[in-house]
Formats: sequence, structure tokens, C-alpha cells
Amino acid sequence: MFQMAYVTSDFDRALAVFAEDYGMTEFGRMSDLTLTDESGDTMSIEVGLAWAGDVQIELIEPRGGRDDLYRDALTGGSSDIVFHHIGILLPTREAVEEQRAESIRRGRPIVLSGNVEGASAFVYADARATLGHHLEYLWFTPERLAFHRSMPRF
Repeated sequence: MFQMAYVTSDFDRALAVFAEDYGMTEFGRMSDLTLTDESGDTMSIEVGLAWAGDVQIELIEPRGGRDDLYRDALTGGSSDIVFHHIGILLPTREAVEEQRAESIRRGRPIVLSGNVEGASAFVYADARATLGHHLEYLWFTPERLAFHRSMPRF
């Protein structure tokens, strides 16, 4: 497991909770990150990244566009922080596609797939029926992986 991801309706509050309750006082931020899915639809999200030991913690606030995968996880509270998915880092784009096929074979619907142009590819499989959360299979370019590895560590 590479990553544990949480969705929030209040990014600044989530940062404060992780600082006060878990000692994670600094997150690298990607403001208004645009994700593009296979159909060409886009969404905007705010992302915070930090490491807790060997696991990256990702905070996501949906900001618009086709962001229902994240937004639908929120309960409607003004300051929700909800566990959303684990991220599994794979060595190649082809491995991401293999996991897509395996997820479908196992009855886990693909709810989002796409890329951050020039940086990554991802597939989200819905494993809520068995695990209670989504699985994200992802691949990064060497530059994007170095960026992720440079995030604050606790």
C-alpha cells in the first residue's frame, strides 16, 4: 500500500485536524489540480500530501467539474473528513491496465480512470462491497514519483 486517502469538505480544517491530532504539521499542496477521465471530462480538486512512516496520506477536497467520486463520499457536514481509498502504486501504465481488467473480472466496477497529463495514470475500482472503500491503482512518471517522495515526512 502506497497511500491512504481522505476526502474533506473543508481543506483547512482537515489540515488542522491532522496537525493537532496526529502531529502531521505540514502537507505539500496541489491547488486546483485538474484530473481528466477517459471520456475527456475534468474535475478540479485540492490535494495535500504528507508521509506517515512509509504510507502517504492524501487529503482531497472536491472543487468542481465531474468530482462526484469524491463529493458523494461526504456526508453533508460542513467539515467532513472521510476515509475514501487506498492507493496502490504500480511500476508501469500497463500494470494499471492489468489491474483494471482484474478488478472487472473480480466484480469491482471501475468508477474512474484517467490521467494527470504528463504525470500519471490511475484507475479507481469500487471495492466498497467487500472492503468498504475504493482502490486506486496508479502509475507515476519518474518526475512525478520524485515529487511525491519529496513531500513532508512524519
